[in-house]
Amino acid sequence: MTVMQVGNVKINIRQWGHGETVFLVHGLGACSSLWVHQIPTLIPRYNVVAIDLRGFGRSDKPQVRDAYSIELMADDVIGVCEVLNISSIHYLGVSMGGFIGQMVALKAPELCRSLILGHTACEFGIPSEILESRMAALDSTSMDEYAKLVATQALAQPPDPVIEEWLCEMIANNDLTAYKHVLAGALAEFDLRESIKSIQQPTLVIS
Repeated sequence: MTVMQVGNVKINIRQWGHGETVFLVHGLGACSSLWVHQIPTLIPRYNVVAIDLRGFGRSDKPQVRDAYSIELMADDVIGVCEVLNISSIHYLGVSMGGFIGQMVALKAPELCRSLILGHTACEFGIPSEILESRMAALDSTSMDEYAKLVATQALAQPPDPVIEEWLCEMIANNDLTAYKHVLAGALAEFDLRESIKSIQQPTLVIS
């Protein structure tokens, strides 16, 4: 693990292997360890970079809402590549990581060689009443309890107990304030429905 200064935040990265770069970006509530099962498959052929987004994992967790937006997180990805002297990436992002990937492709088309977007969209798309219920749950429960709620909604039922425990532990380790700022700010304001037509990179969408 390496923590590097990118703009006004410190971003934690993990890097393995050699070759063309595959850049891995997690979703809301996760961190770079999300990719633990995929990384061994990629290492023999690629330079693999996985980051903790701002607000998550070992990266900085600013406590103000203005510090979080999909565009700022895309700037962090671009900044990490600049620090590592990486000029071309194959971007793989899941959920919120897919939001960020679309923004990276739009802001730095010369950097983003291809996109793999999993379980994502070009807008947040969650009804306001559901968002409000999640915010209320965050205000009234612990992160441990909230993690169990999210896991129940995210996993097929009945869930594999090993996967459920792993997911709950990852979510429960989040900083509450940062998580709320990302959910209510960065995600709720995301909408690229008009801009997405400008993305020219080869893209695989997995739903």
